[in-house]
Amino acid sequence: MSYYNDNFYLNQVSQSLDSARFYAEILTELIRVDSIIDIGCGRGAWLAAFDEKIQHDCYFMGVEGPWNKRSDMVIKNLNFLQFDLNEIDQLNLDRKFSLCISVEVLEHLLPKTTEMFINKLCESSDVVLFSAAYKNQGGINHINERVHSDWFKFFERNSYEVYDLFREKLWDNQAIQVWHRQNIFLYVRNHSDVSLNLKSKGIMPMINPSFMNCVHPELYSKRITFSGFIKYKIMKFLPQKLSVAFDNIKKMRR
Repeated sequence: MSYYNDNFYLNQVSQSLDSARFYAEILTELIRVDSIIDIGCGRGAWLAAFDEKIQHDCYFMGVEGPWNKRSDMVIKNLNFLQFDLNEIDQLNLDRKFSLCISVEVLEHLLPKTTEMFINKLCESSDVVLFSAAYKNQGGINHINERVHSDWFKFFERNSYEVYDLFREKLWDNQAIQVWHRQNIFLYVRNHSDVSLNLKSKGIMPMINPSFMNCVHPELYSKRITFSGFIKYKIMKFLPQKLSVAFDNIKKMRR
């Protein structure tokens, strides 16, 4: 795919790293992480944020499509695997990880891959830091957007519960990309050690998954304005190179 070239990553890496640092700080205070896999790691910004925070030995692995290579990664000499994420069911992992990360990835994949992709996340770890684009969020090559409670159903089939650990703390934090503030949840396998540990601390999973479906006011306001609606439609139907260029011009003018 040519969508995910240097232009795509022009600002994406630094923005993701800025966001990820806040989530790494919250999560590492709650659970011990000795190994992390990021499926759809981009250029490794989320792994780099956890690497900065974790002071003990930790194994890091990133999986991404053929448009990225090990030398592109923020963490040098990262354990990196090129893999077609639309064929994720063919990925064979020889270990389980303390934490699996997949942030803003699944909206870029074919809708038919949704179940097998989430199954692979659950196979890799009892703890999954996950987000994917909300329906009509918009973005480059977003071909699989859903409401949060729809994503949840696939995790629930694997006996995972969802924890809303981040939104109340980070909802108004302008240093974090708004789609991260809106979309990121922690999924934990029920009755796992981490599940029992969180509950022993009084941290409980969400009871009503429909409450996940909160749209951030910043995104909402952009969509309900006429200019925001037109931009969304243009970005959705422009040829790829023009869409990427349009998005990067917008970012540089901020």
